[in-house]
Amino acid sequence: KTGFKCAHGGGRCMADRTLDWSQWVAAGTQDGCYLHMSEDCWYKWDAVAGLRPEHVFTMLRPAHHHVLSQYLHCTESDDHQSRRKFMPPLEEWLRAWTDEKQRASGADAAGRRELAARMNKRFKCFDPWDQASTRLRIPGDVTAADLHRRFDVVGLLPEFSASTCLMAVYVLRRVPPACDCGAGGGGGAGVASVVVDHGVQRHGDSVNITAKERELIDGLTEVDARVYGLAEDLF
Repeated sequence: KTGFKCAHGGGRCMADRTLDWSQWVAAGTQDGCYLHMSEDCWYKWDAVAGLRPEHVFTMLRPAHHHVLSQYLHCTESDDHQSRRKFMPPLEEWLRAWTDEKQRASGADAAGRRELAARMNKRFKCFDPWDQASTRLRIPGDVTAADLHRRFDVVGLLPEFSASTCLMAVYVLRRVPPACDCGAGGGGGAGVASVVVDHGVQRHGDSVNITAKERELIDGLTEVDARVYGLAEDLF
């Protein structure tokens, strides 16, 4: 069973919130959740002792799409309607982050979090600098073998149905009919999901950008792009 009941939120990487896998797992028999989801930073779990999840999954998206999705969410979504006024044109936003990245060269994790908090106060938006690898605490020199040891499945958003089917097989220990391409009556259609667009009209995988904007995104997502390439190899 999944859904909002089993989703534990996210976006609180700067907050002093204690998270404990063991509490989630122990509560599973009462709340019916056997697959939990969170968007919190990985370091929140590093010090947690006790019962651990049987399987760990993650889902990645192409680095360019991810950054553009962040920008569009902050400039078009219903959630950010009162904060859109803080957002400049795309290239100006990317340049500001590029300048901060250069000044913060060599910063540790605490320094990165301080920078993100300062820029959030300025733009009221997300952090586009290698956000996926930072939140998952994946180092720049990670290998495909490292990813494979850490996650049972590294899903790819462009391959959402296949990715969620792989996760379902791990959890259920069988191939569900929705993932069985040989089954009749709608089998193989993939795990049912609900798309929430937050009122955004354009999306990161379809918006056109300039060569300069692409160059700036490249500079902000060097690690994320590399991690996604490794994930594609594993997939």
